[in-house]
Order: sequence, then C-alpha cells, then structure tokens
Amino acid sequence: MKTIDAIHVGDHVRPRSFGLGRILRTVALALGSILLLLLTMLLALPVILLPSTTAVPALFWVVFAIADMVLISLPFRLAPTGRGVVIGLGGMMAVGLIAITMSQFFAMTPPITDTQGNAISGSIASLEKVKLNGSEQWISIRGKDRSKPVLLFLAGGPGGSQLVTARRALAGLADHFVVVNWEQPGAGKSFDAVDRSTLTPERYITDGLELVSYLQKRFDEEKVYLLGESWGSALGIWMVQREPESFHALIGTGQMVAFLENDLMCYDFAIRWAQTRGDTEKVEKLQKQ
Repeated sequence: MKTIDAIHVGDHVRPRSFGLGRILRTVALALGSILLLLLTMLLALPVILLPSTTAVPALFWVVFAIADMVLISLPFRLAPTGRGVVIGLGGMMAVGLIAITMSQFFAMTPPITDTQGNAISGSIASLEKVKLNGSEQWISIRGKDRSKPVLLFLAGGPGGSQLVTARRALAGLADHFVVVNWEQPGAGKSFDAVDRSTLTPERYITDGLELVSYLQKRFDEEKVYLLGESWGSALGIWMVQREPESFHALIGTGQMVAFLENDLMCYDFAIRWAQTRGDTEKVEKLQKQ
C-alpha cells in the first residue's frame, strides 16, 4: 500500500510537493556525478593506454591499475564523501603523471620482424638521443637492412612530432633505406632540448646539418637522402642550399615555397568564404587582425 508524504495546513492535509530548489539540487547532483565520472575516466586514461601503446613492463602498469581502482573507491569508503573525492582525484592525477613519465622512460621503437614475428637479421630499429650543437635531441632509426642508403625525414611543424605516424606511413621505405626520423627541437621528445624562445630557422638548419654529419659518419655514407613534409620541405631546401654536397636528393611533400604569399592567399580565401556565408562579424574580425 502506497503512502503519501503530507503536511498539515490548518484542518487540511496536503501532499508534500517537490519545490524548485529541490529539483535544481537533483539536477546539479546528476550533472556533478556525470562530470566526476568523466574526470575519473580522463585521469585513468594514461594507465589504461599503457599496455597497448607503450613498452612499460606489465609489473608497473598492473600496479598503477590497482592503485587507480583503490583511489576510485575512496569516495565510497571515506567520510565525508567530498574528502574521498578530493583524495581520490588527486591520487589518480599523481598516478597518471607517473605513468606518463614511465612511458617516456621505457620509450622504444618496435623491432622490424618477419612474418613469424622474429627480428630480421641485419635490420635496425632504434630510438635514441644524439647531441646536436650542444643539445640532446631524439631520433628514431628503422631499416630492414642497415647497409642500405640513409634517408632523413623532416617532419612538418615547426613543433610537429611524427614518430608514430611517420613510422607507419614510411614503413615501405624501410625496405630500401635506413629511415631516420628527427624529433626537431621544440617537438615531441625533443620538446625541451633547447630554450624554445631562442628557436629560429637558422637553429633548425644548423642542427639538421649536424645530424646529417652524424649519420654520414655512423653509417659510413658520403651522402644521404632528404625527405621533407610541409615545414620540413622548406627546411630541407635550406639545408641542401647550405651543403649540397651532403645529399643525393631532396624529396618534398606538401612542398612549401613562399610563406608570405601562402599566408596571404589563405587570408583572402577566408575573407571570401566568410563573405559568401554572410558572416559580417567574421569578416570584421579578420580585417582587424
């Protein structure tokens, strides 16, 4: 039998109604719970990704996973609940930062294998630091035969990291070359290699040529091939202009030619596009800029 929660008013009995404040509190609680769930998932992401995307040993990511599960349970174990939420989220943030640090410490590029999963004899697959003009920067080296010609890949950007995407996109080239992917200063694993406020095209050119010299000596090559994408295609031109005798050839993809002219063309296109849409506010903003 259902009962009705009621209040007495004079000689009358009226059902208790849900006031606006109570509804708002319920909605706020629901939204807060959803936000808390999303934040928890975000903080757990570094640990979730460890097994599938990094070379961190299983012992570490299992410990991190257990730690996260314990921290997630704290709001249900500690009183008041708010205290458990704060400690749990703070702890998960700390675990996530440790997981990210560990992923960098154990970073590697996978070996080049045959159809049976065995490393190919004479191949090379390495992720390592090199000293260029006094700063430590990172490169990956991949090739099925380390005696093949060297091809240096210059990623787009500046500030672009393509260690993973280029490894997959250039996998076919590793059949015919020793492919070197340079993490340029200010990007990826070379993010803090130099003071980023001092980065200039000249710095990229001299560091790139220093890397070419290192590769020539390491692999006993008189010349190397150069492959540049977007910003890397322009950097490649400058490097070849400076020391043409060091290169067999330069290959440019997404070739950049005239920076200022390119920017002006894009600017004019953006204004025409906004005008076509009747977006006068966007046109005014572009013209002020």
